[in-house]
Amino acid sequence: MSYDHSKRAGSPRSGALAFTILELLIVIGIIGILAAIALPSMRGLTKSNVMTAASRQLADDLAYARQLALKERTVVHVIFVPREISTAGYEPSPTSERDRKVWTNLLAHPYTSYAIFAERTVGDQPGQANPRYLTAWKTLPDGVFIAPWEFVDLLAVNPGLWNNGDPTDLPFKFGNLLFPTSGGNPKLVPHVTFDANGSLLVKDSAGQRIVGRDEVINLATGSVLYQRDAAGLIADYDVRESPVGNSTNNFNRIRIDGLTGRARVERPSIQ
Repeated sequence: MSYDHSKRAGSPRSGALAFTILELLIVIGIIGILAAIALPSMRGLTKSNVMTAASRQLADDLAYARQLALKERTVVHVIFVPREISTAGYEPSPTSERDRKVWTNLLAHPYTSYAIFAERTVGDQPGQANPRYLTAWKTLPDGVFIAPWEFVDLLAVNPGLWNNGDPTDLPFKFGNLLFPTSGGNPKLVPHVTFDANGSLLVKDSAGQRIVGRDEVINLATGSVLYQRDAAGLIADYDVRESPVGNSTNNFNRIRIDGLTGRARVERPSIQ
């Protein structure tokens, strides 16, 4: 009697399930098409996450500066790195090694770095204020920066517009504050100021306080690249928003209430 080996348990059957090369190529092609469709959305989601983190970071640090003003019963400034930092007027004294080191580190971070500075602190003798930085310099996440037009000294260009303009469109106020450390010399720097009551301290071109006007800080996505001169020193910056104009067309900004000093994030998705 002959034995049919094809019927033996565990033997592979004719026509068993398997993929042909053509089927594999079709599946790979479908995966490629789906990946091409999803990739732009994934990139947009990543940018959105970075912007969210940057907005939250800056809003939290502004809130912290306000708390310090209340705690120390003093005027507190959030100082931002000016775009002119690479120019001769902002170079620290050659004898100040610490100032030069901090200044050198900040050269690569205009439009993105800031620190909290107090005019006096608890414990200072009456009439003998000891102005100092309360925090180290901090930088926004890569890919996010403060809109370049925020760094225009409008008081020097058009004082009337700064006095009466829409807070959403106004740049930072500039003032002479110690920079880049407490041991540095006064420099003209962009800043946001809180008084001892935690309210925004804003003055017009005549030095008179403007009560109740908000401060709005506009953020952008893109890149800040620096250019070096023949000696290898940073000489200028190339700031590019990506996509172009996103600081205004698809705004992400921090609004600080003029009366309360409280900061909140504003963007189209949460309006």
